[in-house]
Amino acid sequence: MRKLSFILIVILALSTVVYGEMPQKKKVEKLFISLSGMTCENCVKTVTDALKSVKGVSKAEVSLEKMMAYVEFTPRRTNLNKLEAAILASGFGANDRSPEQPHVHDEAEHTEHDSHGEHGEMFITLIGDGDMKYTCPMEECMVFSATPDANCTSCGMKLREMTEKDKDRLKKLKKEYKVKKVKK
Repeated sequence: MRKLSFILIVILALSTVVYGEMPQKKKVEKLFISLSGMTCENCVKTVTDALKSVKGVSKAEVSLEKMMAYVEFTPRRTNLNKLEAAILASGFGANDRSPEQPHVHDEAEHTEHDSHGEHGEMFITLIGDGDMKYTCPMEECMVFSATPDANCTSCGMKLREMTEKDKDRLKKLKKEYKVKKVKK
């Protein structure tokens, strides 16, 4: 019996030397990171890809609506500073830290995704032909549609039916801003 105990101790000691530590179940940490600078689903994809590229990240979910990232990671392989650095390197803010080089959208990335033109001019987006009957619940998006099954091209939210107030707003916006038509 003593011999068997001794052999087990030796095997355990050797595995510690070979592997550097006792075998353990992988520990996973979960955290939320507040974000800034995102304006569309392409921004969400950029931040998600940046987080998933960090070694040790097992899950990354990014919400444009909440401006938040949820991350699951192995703390032995990465940490909050590395996660924030990946976000900052992609051009977006993390936990009230701003990137040195803010993310700049290229034309292809934003052909139908926001209410800002190539040189910063504002415009309204009209989806489909005919009377505009639907709009984004987020007024700052300035997106209107003739069809009920559209989503906002800026924030991705489901469009809602327009009220009389929305119709008046659309008339004013058409006078004030350029119009960009999007075929449905």
